Amino acid sequence: MGKKTKVAIGAVSVLLTVAFLATLFLTGIIKINTPDREQYPVWGVDVSAYQGKIDWGEMHRQGVQFALIKATEGSGYADPFFAQNWASIEETGILAGAYHFFRSDSPGKTQAENFIEPVCMHAGLLPPVVEIEFYGVPKLVHLQAEEVHAEPDYMFNMLTVFYICNPLISATR
Repeated sequence: MGKKTKVAIGAVSVLLTVAFLATLFLTGIIKINTPDREQYPVWGVDVSAYQGKIDWGEMHRQGVQFALIKATEGSGYADPFFAQNWASIEETGILAGAYHFFRSDSPGKTQAENFIEPVCMHAGLLPPVVEIEFYGVPKLVHLQAEEVHAEPDYMFNMLTVFYICNPLISATR
């Protein structure tokens, strides 16, 4: 089989695949980013500065029921959109919570202080959330569980005492 024949067969295969997928999409068999409301009755979002200015009224109209808003990261980063999002969401009826992105290169104590500073909790809010993702830290491969838990545990304990509730944990596997 010649090179032109192989290219032609490949092109036809790609076109047939695209046509098949388009047919599934247009007939409603495949739905993109529209989960079944019966299977997933509670809808929420996780937002940070990456999403820019959020139209919370539109989010509410689309059925969003809760939002986790990034407040801080590590010991020194404060999300520049947090205050605006935190104030704007209150008018919508969307249940709100603030989250902190935990960094393994920073002490739990200073991370807790960084989060506590901008996040004023009151009745009707979700508990604070700490997101933990171990990334790009080769030294963690050789640590014992107690060593990996030490700093996040310190932060969790500080948040529990300060907010008088247990923080939630969002983590990758």
